Amino acid sequence: MIDQASSDPGPACQGQVDKNGLGSTTQGAGCDNQYTPIAKEGSTISWGQFAGAVYGGKSRGDGNYNPATTLSRVPVTVDFYTVSFANTHNGLAGGAQCKDEAPAKTAAESEAAYQERITPFLDRCVRVPVIYRFTDNTEKGPFWEEAYRGTTPGYVGAISWLHNLDTKDHGQRALAVGGDSTPRPECPKSETDPPYPDAANGKPADCGGYPRREPAIPTAAGCTEAMVAGSAKPPAVNPDGAPHAPDFTLPGTAVTPHEPEEELTRCEDQWRREHDPAGEGRAWLYSDGGWQDLGTPGDGLPRAMGGATALDAALDVRNCQGATSECAMAGGLQQIWMWKDGEFDAMPWKPDSSPDSPSKPVGFTGGAGQRQEPHPAVPSGVEGACTTSWACQWHYRIRALKFSPSELGGATATTAGCCSESPSFESRSARLL
Repeated sequence: MIDQASSDPGPACQGQVDKNGLGSTTQGAGCDNQYTPIAKEGSTISWGQFAGAVYGGKSRGDGNYNPATTLSRVPVTVDFYTVSFANTHNGLAGGAQCKDEAPAKTAAESEAAYQERITPFLDRCVRVPVIYRFTDNTEKGPFWEEAYRGTTPGYVGAISWLHNLDTKDHGQRALAVGGDSTPRPECPKSETDPPYPDAANGKPADCGGYPRREPAIPTAAGCTEAMVAGSAKPPAVNPDGAPHAPDFTLPGTAVTPHEPEEELTRCEDQWRREHDPAGEGRAWLYSDGGWQDLGTPGDGLPRAMGGATALDAALDVRNCQGATSECAMAGGLQQIWMWKDGEFDAMPWKPDSSPDSPSKPVGFTGGAGQRQEPHPAVPSGVEGACTTSWACQWHYRIRALKFSPSELGGATATTAGCCSESPSFESRSARLL
């Protein structure tokens, strides 16, 4: 029954309902409800294509959309990853576009043959950051148009309008974040030759460009329980054989790693940072009617900033300590950066606390050099609760970040979770931060 419902949820439900809509399973609710919804054609529930290429190479899309006549000309070389609207008249979409134009379709070429020919080009082309803007306050009516295109490799991974307290700037500034990575020409793109092969085979461990998925850690990385077991350190003991308890009242005292599972996690974390397909961080600011490239790490941006995939602006600047006019946060691989009053903080929140960072391990109290105790919000004895500071850290990429709409409501971030040969829970799970 599970297989039937998964492949054909409508009939599977309908088979349990009589002609009057009554049945023991649905109890009169019918099939199409919040518990057993039935997929619908998007155009029948107010969704319709507005711009861009049509899936499958068809000449027309939903409703009256025709890519040949629309004012919103978005070429097939553009991939969008993010969107943000200030109101019904002003919207932004960001992504990446091939630096070169796609090969043109010949008169004698069928649509299917053309799609087959340009797909490898679109998979491997050098891509640059691109931002489109939606407006609906001109004589032309509503339409999308290119507002910014970079000249160096990279992508826009997240975009958000800023809520500035200055009335002259309110609703007039926006922030975009991303990375400087682009797909590698030699990267495979097929089911038989997957996009993240084992680096030991002489192929790249990641494909580069916008990180659509997390790369699997190859066996060659050495991050398996058997491989790290030899490097694990036994618990420290006193001369009498009793476990040694470090004096956490002394500055700089830290827990010495000794559990094999912790060593495994550290190995995986290090590999992810060294092989992050997102590249180094990039950011752009929309202000005074135009887009400004904010630079690169160490030259306009914080030196340690990696490629970002999440961003949101706070309605209340008090959500960012020290901010007076605007506040936002951006997230990437094991990093959350605070934007306030026109620039990023010098240091990010990271999974591990350090003296020069505002970080605190998620779910734990105490900062660097302090005893790490379970946070009161994580009750002891609860299945899945953190029992060590390293287990409470997040190990993956921030994929979404949203501020609460209420005053001083804080922000919530969600992470990816992916691939490891380890059976440990922490190596496979995503997190809510």
